[in-house]
Amino acid sequence: MAQWHPDLHFEGSPVLRNAVVPERNFQDIMTTYPLVSELDAFLELEANADANMASVRASEMPATNPPPPPPSQQEQLREPFRRLLPVYHHYVAPILEFEGAYFTHAMMNGLNIPCVPLDFITGDVLSSYVKYFQPMSKELLNDRILDSKTDDHVREYKERVGIHANSVHENNYAQAMSIWENGVAQFLSPGPSENHNHLPDLQPNLTRWRVVNNGYTQLHRREGNGTNWSAEGIFNYYTNDGAGPDETRPHVVAFVADQAPLKDGLPSTSAVQTAFWLAGTAAAQDFRHNHNVFPVTVVCCSGHKVRVLQVVIDFLRRAIEIRLSQIIDLRDPPFGDWTAFLHFLCWFHPDPIGETAAF
Repeated sequence: MAQWHPDLHFEGSPVLRNAVVPERNFQDIMTTYPLVSELDAFLELEANADANMASVRASEMPATNPPPPPPSQQEQLREPFRRLLPVYHHYVAPILEFEGAYFTHAMMNGLNIPCVPLDFITGDVLSSYVKYFQPMSKELLNDRILDSKTDDHVREYKERVGIHANSVHENNYAQAMSIWENGVAQFLSPGPSENHNHLPDLQPNLTRWRVVNNGYTQLHRREGNGTNWSAEGIFNYYTNDGAGPDETRPHVVAFVADQAPLKDGLPSTSAVQTAFWLAGTAAAQDFRHNHNVFPVTVVCCSGHKVRVLQVVIDFLRRAIEIRLSQIIDLRDPPFGDWTAFLHFLCWFHPDPIGETAAF
Protein backbone atom coordinates (compact mmCIF):
# COMPACT_ATOMS: atom_id res chain seq x y z
CA MET A 1 0.00 0.00 0.00
CA ALA A 2 1.26 3.45 -0.84
CA GLN A 3 2.34 5.47 2.17
CA TRP A 4 4.60 8.24 3.33
CA HIS A 5 8.06 7.20 4.40
CA PRO A 6 8.19 7.56 8.20
CA ASP A 7 11.98 7.70 8.47
CA LEU A 8 12.92 10.75 6.41
CA HIS A 9 12.54 14.33 7.58
CA PHE A 10 14.43 17.06 5.77
CA GLU A 11 15.39 20.11 7.76
CA GLY A 12 12.66 22.70 7.38
CA SER A 13 10.15 20.28 5.89
CA PRO A 14 6.75 19.30 7.28
CA VAL A 15 6.29 15.91 8.91
CA LEU A 16 4.67 14.43 5.85
CA ARG A 17 3.42 11.25 7.48
CA ASN A 18 1.27 13.27 9.88
CA ALA A 19 -0.44 15.29 7.16
CA VAL A 20 -4.17 15.75 7.59
CA VAL A 21 -6.15 13.90 4.94
CA PRO A 22 -9.39 15.63 3.86
CA GLU A 23 -12.50 13.49 4.14
CA ARG A 24 -13.48 12.72 0.56
CA ASN A 25 -15.47 10.05 -1.19
CA PHE A 26 -13.41 9.19 -4.24
CA GLN A 27 -16.38 7.98 -6.27
CA ASP A 28 -18.21 11.23 -5.60
CA ILE A 29 -15.53 13.35 -7.22
CA MET A 30 -14.78 11.26 -10.28
CA THR A 31 -16.11 12.49 -13.59
CA THR A 32 -15.57 11.95 -17.30
CA TYR A 33 -12.97 14.64 -17.68
CA PRO A 34 -12.21 15.93 -21.20
CA LEU A 35 -8.48 15.58 -20.51
CA VAL A 36 -8.68 11.79 -20.81
CA SER A 37 -10.28 11.73 -24.27
CA GLU A 38 -7.95 14.51 -25.37
CA LEU A 39 -4.88 12.48 -24.42
CA ASP A 40 -6.36 9.44 -26.17
CA ALA A 41 -6.80 11.52 -29.33
CA PHE A 42 -3.30 12.97 -28.99
CA LEU A 43 -1.70 9.52 -28.73
CA GLU A 44 -3.67 8.27 -31.74
CA LEU A 45 -2.55 11.27 -33.80
CA GLU A 46 1.07 10.68 -32.80
CA ALA A 47 0.86 7.02 -33.83
CA ASN A 48 -0.75 7.84 -37.17
CA ALA A 49 1.74 10.63 -37.88
CA ASP A 50 4.66 8.31 -37.18
CA ALA A 51 3.25 5.59 -39.45
CA ASN A 52 2.65 8.11 -42.24
CA MET A 53 6.16 9.50 -41.89
CA ALA A 54 7.66 6.01 -42.14
CA SER A 55 5.59 5.35 -45.27
CA VAL A 56 6.70 8.61 -46.90
CA ARG A 57 10.35 7.93 -46.12
CA ALA A 58 10.06 4.48 -47.68
CA SER A 59 8.42 5.82 -50.87
CA GLU A 60 11.12 8.46 -51.32
CA MET A 61 14.05 6.07 -50.99
CA PRO A 62 16.26 5.86 -54.12
CA ALA A 63 16.44 2.50 -55.84
CA THR A 64 20.09 2.13 -54.83
CA ASN A 65 19.24 2.36 -51.15
CA PRO A 66 18.52 -0.72 -49.04
CA PRO A 67 14.87 -1.81 -48.95
CA PRO A 68 12.69 -0.62 -46.11
CA PRO A 69 12.78 -2.69 -42.92
CA PRO A 70 10.54 -5.76 -42.74
CA PRO A 71 7.12 -5.49 -41.09
CA SER A 72 8.49 -6.93 -37.84
CA GLN A 73 10.91 -4.04 -37.50
CA GLN A 74 8.32 -1.50 -38.58
CA GLU A 75 6.10 -2.78 -35.81
CA GLN A 76 8.78 -1.74 -33.32
CA LEU A 77 7.78 1.86 -34.04
CA ARG A 78 4.51 1.07 -32.34
CA GLU A 79 6.20 -0.26 -29.22
CA PRO A 80 6.09 3.02 -27.27
CA PHE A 81 2.32 3.13 -27.74
CA ARG A 82 1.73 -0.53 -26.92
CA ARG A 83 3.68 -0.40 -23.69
CA LEU A 84 2.02 2.88 -22.75
CA LEU A 85 -1.49 1.44 -22.83
CA PRO A 86 -1.40 -0.77 -19.67
CA VAL A 87 0.12 2.01 -17.59
CA TYR A 88 -2.17 4.60 -19.13
CA HIS A 89 -5.40 2.73 -18.47
CA HIS A 90 -4.42 1.68 -14.93
CA TYR A 91 -2.91 4.95 -13.73
CA VAL A 92 -3.19 7.89 -16.08
CA ALA A 93 -6.88 7.74 -16.97
CA PRO A 94 -8.10 7.75 -13.33
CA ILE A 95 -5.66 10.52 -12.47
CA LEU A 96 -6.67 12.76 -15.35
CA GLU A 97 -10.33 12.19 -14.46
CA PHE A 98 -9.82 13.31 -10.88
CA GLU A 99 -11.53 16.61 -10.04
CA GLY A 100 -10.48 17.34 -6.47
CA ALA A 101 -8.00 20.13 -5.73
CA TYR A 102 -5.63 17.72 -3.96
CA PHE A 103 -4.45 14.25 -4.89
CA THR A 104 -5.56 12.43 -1.74
CA HIS A 105 -3.96 9.56 0.14
CA ALA A 106 -7.03 7.47 -0.66
CA MET A 107 -6.39 8.03 -4.36
CA MET A 108 -2.70 7.14 -4.05
CA ASN A 109 -3.44 4.05 -1.96
CA GLY A 110 -6.12 2.93 -4.38
CA LEU A 111 -3.67 3.08 -7.29
CA ASN A 112 -0.71 1.85 -5.21
CA ILE A 113 1.35 4.95 -5.98
CA PRO A 114 4.01 5.74 -3.36
CA CYS A 115 4.46 9.41 -2.48
CA VAL A 116 7.86 10.03 -0.93
CA PRO A 117 9.66 13.15 0.32
CA LEU A 118 11.92 15.18 -1.96
CA ASP A 119 14.29 17.83 -0.66
CA PHE A 120 13.59 21.25 -2.18
CA ILE A 121 17.17 22.46 -1.66
CA THR A 122 19.24 19.45 -2.79
CA GLY A 123 16.78 17.35 -4.80
CA ASP A 124 17.71 14.33 -2.68
CA VAL A 125 15.41 11.34 -2.21
CA LEU A 126 15.72 8.16 -0.15
CA SER A 127 18.63 5.93 -1.09
CA SER A 128 16.21 3.25 -2.30
CA TYR A 129 14.92 5.66 -4.96
CA VAL A 130 16.74 6.92 -8.05
CA LYS A 131 17.47 10.63 -8.26
CA TYR A 132 16.66 12.01 -11.73
CA PHE A 133 17.14 15.77 -11.30
CA GLN A 134 20.04 17.62 -9.67
CA PRO A 135 19.06 21.28 -9.20
CA MET A 136 21.62 23.79 -10.38
CA SER A 137 24.08 25.18 -7.84
CA LYS A 138 22.64 28.24 -6.13
CA GLU A 139 26.04 29.95 -6.21
CA LEU A 140 26.51 29.28 -9.92
CA LEU A 141 23.07 30.60 -10.80
CA ASN A 142 23.60 33.66 -8.63
CA ASP A 143 26.86 34.46 -10.42
CA ARG A 144 25.15 34.16 -13.78
CA ILE A 145 22.27 36.52 -13.21
CA LEU A 146 23.47 39.22 -10.83
CA ASP A 147 25.31 40.08 -7.65
CA SER A 148 22.54 39.68 -5.10
CA LYS A 149 24.42 40.60 -1.96
CA THR A 150 23.27 44.22 -1.82
CA ASP A 151 20.10 45.54 -0.22
CA ASP A 152 19.19 47.24 -3.49
CA HIS A 153 19.09 43.95 -5.35
CA VAL A 154 16.99 42.27 -2.68
CA ARG A 155 14.58 45.21 -2.74
CA GLU A 156 14.42 45.08 -6.54
CA TYR A 157 13.72 41.35 -6.40
CA LYS A 158 10.85 41.79 -3.94
CA GLU A 159 9.29 44.62 -5.88
CA ARG A 160 9.64 42.91 -9.26
CA VAL A 161 8.17 39.64 -8.11
CA GLY A 162 5.55 41.33 -5.95
CA ILE A 163 6.18 39.63 -2.62
CA HIS A 164 7.33 42.58 -0.54
CA ALA A 165 5.42 43.30 2.66
CA ASN A 166 2.94 45.72 1.09
CA SER A 167 2.24 43.83 -2.14
CA VAL A 168 -1.36 42.80 -2.70
CA HIS A 169 -2.63 40.50 -5.45
CA GLU A 170 -6.14 39.56 -6.38
CA ASN A 171 -5.67 35.90 -5.46
CA ASN A 172 -3.14 33.08 -5.20
CA TYR A 173 -3.17 32.48 -8.95
CA ALA A 174 -2.44 36.14 -9.75
CA GLN A 175 0.48 36.16 -7.29
CA ALA A 176 1.87 32.94 -8.76
CA MET A 177 1.61 34.38 -12.27
CA SER A 178 3.50 37.48 -11.11
CA ILE A 179 6.28 35.26 -9.82
CA TRP A 180 6.40 33.48 -13.21
CA GLU A 181 6.21 36.56 -15.43
CA ASN A 182 8.24 39.01 -13.34
CA GLY A 183 10.49 36.52 -11.60
CA VAL A 184 11.27 33.36 -13.56
CA ALA A 185 10.97 34.89 -17.04
CA GLN A 186 12.97 37.98 -16.09
CA PHE A 187 15.72 36.60 -13.89
CA LEU A 188 16.52 33.66 -16.18
CA SER A 189 16.86 36.00 -19.17
CA PRO A 190 20.27 37.62 -19.80
CA GLY A 191 18.86 41.11 -20.27
CA PRO A 192 15.62 42.99 -20.75
CA SER A 193 13.14 40.63 -22.37
CA GLU A 194 11.93 41.76 -25.79
CA ASN A 195 9.25 39.11 -26.15
CA HIS A 196 5.76 39.44 -24.80
CA ASN A 197 4.98 35.83 -23.97
CA HIS A 198 6.61 35.95 -20.52
CA LEU A 199 8.97 33.07 -21.26
CA PRO A 200 12.59 32.98 -20.09
CA ASP A 201 15.06 33.89 -22.84
CA LEU A 202 17.53 31.15 -21.96
CA GLN A 203 21.10 31.53 -23.23
CA PRO A 204 22.26 28.48 -25.24
CA ASN A 205 25.85 28.91 -24.04
CA LEU A 206 24.74 28.73 -20.40
CA THR A 207 22.13 25.97 -20.39
CA ARG A 208 20.85 23.18 -22.61
CA TRP A 209 17.29 23.68 -21.39
CA ARG A 210 14.80 25.36 -23.73
CA VAL A 211 11.38 26.62 -22.73
CA VAL A 212 8.26 26.92 -24.86
CA ASN A 213 4.62 27.73 -24.32
CA ASN A 214 3.12 24.52 -23.05
CA GLY A 215 1.27 24.03 -26.33
CA TYR A 216 -1.34 21.87 -24.60
CA THR A 217 -4.53 23.83 -24.13
CA GLN A 218 -5.65 21.03 -21.85
CA LEU A 219 -3.15 22.00 -19.14
CA HIS A 220 -5.26 24.68 -17.53
CA ARG A 221 -8.55 24.83 -15.69
CA ARG A 222 -11.06 27.67 -15.53
CA GLU A 223 -14.17 28.09 -13.42
CA GLY A 224 -16.48 31.08 -13.70
CA ASN A 225 -14.49 34.24 -14.35
CA GLY A 226 -11.23 32.99 -12.85
CA THR A 227 -8.47 30.54 -13.64
CA ASN A 228 -7.96 27.64 -11.26
CA TRP A 229 -4.52 26.67 -12.53
CA SER A 230 -2.35 26.67 -15.62
CA ALA A 231 0.94 25.23 -16.82
CA GLU A 232 2.89 28.24 -18.07
CA GLY A 233 6.04 26.74 -19.54
CA ILE A 234 7.55 23.40 -20.49
CA PHE A 235 11.33 23.00 -20.38
CA ASN A 236 12.98 20.41 -22.66
CA TYR A 237 16.62 19.35 -22.56
CA TYR A 238 18.41 19.96 -25.88
CA THR A 239 21.52 18.59 -27.58
CA ASN A 240 24.85 20.39 -27.26
CA ASP A 241 24.46 22.04 -30.66
CA GLY A 242 20.91 23.14 -29.86
CA ALA A 243 19.52 21.38 -32.93
CA GLY A 244 16.70 19.70 -31.05
CA PRO A 245 15.70 17.84 -27.89
CA ASP A 246 18.28 15.40 -26.55
CA GLU A 247 16.65 12.04 -27.18
CA THR A 248 18.88 10.39 -24.58
CA ARG A 249 17.28 12.51 -21.85
CA PRO A 250 13.48 12.30 -21.64
CA HIS A 251 13.43 14.55 -18.57
CA VAL A 252 10.89 17.41 -18.56
CA VAL A 253 10.44 20.44 -16.29
CA ALA A 254 7.28 22.56 -16.06
CA PHE A 255 5.89 25.47 -14.03
CA VAL A 256 2.32 25.46 -12.71
CA ALA A 257 0.49 28.43 -11.18
CA ASP A 258 -2.40 27.36 -8.96
CA GLN A 259 -5.24 29.11 -7.16
CA ALA A 260 -5.56 26.28 -4.59
CA PRO A 261 -3.14 26.77 -1.66
CA LEU A 262 -0.29 24.27 -1.34
CA LYS A 263 -0.93 21.77 1.47
CA ASP A 264 1.57 19.87 3.59
CA GLY A 265 1.68 16.23 2.58
CA LEU A 266 -0.89 16.51 -0.21
CA PRO A 267 0.09 16.92 -3.88
CA SER A 268 -1.95 19.47 -5.81
CA THR A 269 -4.04 17.83 -8.52
CA SER A 270 -2.89 20.50 -10.99
CA ALA A 271 0.75 19.44 -10.62
CA VAL A 272 -0.02 15.72 -10.72
CA GLN A 273 -2.15 15.98 -13.86
CA THR A 274 0.43 18.18 -15.60
CA ALA A 275 3.24 15.76 -14.73
CA PHE A 276 1.30 12.71 -15.91
CA TRP A 277 0.30 14.40 -19.15
CA LEU A 278 3.91 15.36 -19.90
CA ALA A 279 5.29 11.95 -18.93
CA GLY A 280 2.66 10.20 -21.04
CA THR A 281 3.30 12.33 -24.11
CA ALA A 282 7.08 11.96 -23.69
CA ALA A 283 6.63 8.19 -23.63
CA ALA A 284 4.35 8.27 -26.68
CA GLN A 285 6.96 10.25 -28.62
CA ASP A 286 9.85 7.94 -27.67
CA PHE A 287 10.23 6.18 -31.03
CA ARG A 288 13.96 5.44 -31.14
CA HIS A 289 15.50 4.85 -27.76
CA ASN A 290 12.60 3.18 -25.97
CA HIS A 291 13.32 4.60 -22.55
CA ASN A 292 11.87 2.69 -19.65
CA VAL A 293 11.72 5.67 -17.29
CA PHE A 294 10.17 9.10 -17.86
CA PRO A 295 10.78 11.63 -15.06
CA VAL A 296 8.97 14.98 -14.85
CA THR A 297 9.55 17.85 -12.43
CA VAL A 298 6.74 20.34 -11.84
CA VAL A 299 7.60 23.53 -9.97
CA CYS A 300 4.34 24.47 -8.24
CA CYS A 301 3.42 27.96 -7.07
CA SER A 302 0.35 29.22 -5.24
CA GLY A 303 0.42 32.72 -3.81
CA HIS A 304 3.96 33.32 -2.56
CA LYS A 305 4.59 29.67 -1.67
CA VAL A 306 6.38 27.13 -3.85
CA ARG A 307 7.21 23.44 -3.86
CA VAL A 308 8.54 20.80 -6.25
CA LEU A 309 6.59 17.73 -7.31
CA GLN A 310 8.08 14.94 -9.40
CA VAL A 311 6.37 12.07 -11.18
CA VAL A 312 8.38 9.09 -12.43
CA ILE A 313 6.80 6.53 -14.76
CA ASP A 314 8.74 3.25 -15.00
CA PHE A 315 7.47 1.03 -17.81
CA LEU A 316 9.80 -1.84 -16.96
CA ARG A 317 8.22 -2.20 -13.53
CA ARG A 318 4.86 -0.75 -14.62
CA ALA A 319 5.17 1.49 -11.61
CA ILE A 320 4.64 5.16 -10.88
CA GLU A 321 6.11 7.29 -8.11
CA ILE A 322 5.29 10.75 -6.81
CA ARG A 323 7.98 12.77 -5.02
CA LEU A 324 6.90 15.80 -3.00
CA SER A 325 9.08 18.53 -1.50
CA GLN A 326 8.49 20.71 1.51
CA ILE A 327 6.68 24.00 0.96
CA ILE A 328 8.87 27.10 0.85
CA ASP A 329 7.51 30.58 1.57
CA LEU A 330 9.40 33.07 -0.58
CA ARG A 331 8.64 35.84 1.92
CA ASP A 332 9.63 34.30 5.24
CA PRO A 333 12.96 33.37 6.87
CA PRO A 334 14.92 31.16 7.11
CA PHE A 335 14.35 30.38 3.42
CA GLY A 336 12.89 33.72 2.48
CA ASP A 337 14.19 36.61 0.42
CA TRP A 338 16.77 36.11 -2.28
CA THR A 339 18.17 32.77 -1.10
CA ALA A 340 14.81 31.03 -1.35
CA PHE A 341 14.17 32.55 -4.75
CA LEU A 342 17.55 31.32 -6.01
CA HIS A 343 16.78 27.76 -4.88
CA PHE A 344 13.44 28.09 -6.64
CA LEU A 345 15.08 29.23 -9.89
CA CYS A 346 17.66 26.41 -9.71
CA TRP A 347 14.92 23.89 -10.48
CA PHE A 348 14.53 25.32 -13.99
CA HIS A 349 18.19 24.47 -14.83
CA PRO A 350 18.70 21.01 -13.29
CA ASP A 351 21.11 18.36 -14.47
CA PRO A 352 19.08 15.44 -15.90
CA ILE A 353 20.63 12.39 -14.27
CA GLY A 354 19.78 8.76 -13.56
CA GLU A 355 19.43 5.82 -15.93
CA THR A 356 16.27 5.97 -18.03
CA ALA A 357 17.07 3.96 -21.18
CA ALA A 358 15.83 0.44 -21.84
CA PHE A 359 18.47 -2.27 -21.91
